[in-house]
Amino acid sequence: MKTQLQIEKIKTTNDKLEALRSMTAALLDEVKSLSTLKMVEPAAEKVDFDNEVKRFEIYLIERALLRAGGCQRVAAQILGMKTTTLNAKIKRYRIAVGKHVARAEEAFQHQQQNGWA
Repeated sequence: MKTQLQIEKIKTTNDKLEALRSMTAALLDEVKSLSTLKMVEPAAEKVDFDNEVKRFEIYLIERALLRAGGCQRVAAQILGMKTTTLNAKIKRYRIAVGKHVARAEEAFQHQQQNGWA
């Protein structure tokens, strides 16, 4: 029979493993997102500043929406802007909000299935 101390150590170990799994998943998401960023060689080609700003804004908005489970109000808070401003940018850039809701739900279900949530 396990003692109370052994049980506490197991719980602590499981909590640490869960935290590591969560951090690993977040790190993998970040690494994947880096592969979508196009790096520009300064001497190789000209940089279209407006286009680069647009791509970066889209990237930030999509990441915030994913973290917020598709909720625009929460995503706006993450980005430090008003919800109306975020909504206008979503419309301007034609960002599909629904796909972020679906991805967040899939991630949550995956976490539940593995006992992480």
